[in-house]
Amino acid sequence: MRTVCYFGLVISVFLIFTSNAIASSWVQLEPEVVVERADVVVIGTYDFSSRPEKDDMILHGYEFNVQEVFLGEVTNPVTVGIDFYDVAWAKEFQKKGGLFLLFLEKAKGIDYLVPVGGPNGMVNIFNGKVKEGIAKSNSFYEKYLQGNDSKSVNVSSNKSAIYWFGSLLVVVGLLVIFLIFRRKK
Repeated sequence: MRTVCYFGLVISVFLIFTSNAIASSWVQLEPEVVVERADVVVIGTYDFSSRPEKDDMILHGYEFNVQEVFLGEVTNPVTVGIDFYDVAWAKEFQKKGGLFLLFLEKAKGIDYLVPVGGPNGMVNIFNGKVKEGIAKSNSFYEKYLQGNDSKSVNVSSNKSAIYWFGSLLVVVGLLVIFLIFRRKK
C-alpha cells in the first residue's frame, strides 16, 4: 500500500507541475467579459505586409486598418497585437473577404493594443455576419454590432481556480492517506 501512496503522490505532483504547459493557452472568456474589459473596439483588417513589432511575448504588433470605431479613440492605422500562431489563418480569412471585430485592451509592458484574452477579443466577420464557433457568442456579438447590446455582466467562471483547488485536494488527500498508513506500521 505504501508503494501505491508514493506512486499516487508522484503522479499528482507531476500533473500539477506539467499543467503549466497548458496554462499558456488562452482561457475561454464569456462575450460579456470581453466587452467589459475592452478599452477600444474596432472593425477592420490587419496589414500583414507591414513589419511586425515583435515583443518578448507570443504577440506581434501589426498595423490594423480601421473601418469603424465602436469604442475609444484610435488612429488609422493602429498597431494591434495578434498571437503569432494566429497570423496564418487570419491572413487566409482576410484573403477570402473576412474582417475582424477587435475588442482591445492595454497590456502591461506592451506598447500597442492587444485583443482581450487573445483570440477571445478577435471576432470573425464574414459577409456582415459574425462567424464564431459558439451560437451564443454569435448572437451576442451580432446584437453588439447592431447596437442592441445590453449592459454586460461579469459572468465568467474561473475554471483555472477550480482546477487548482481540485488538484490541491487530491494532493492533500493522498498525503493524509500516506500518513495514516505510515502511523499504522
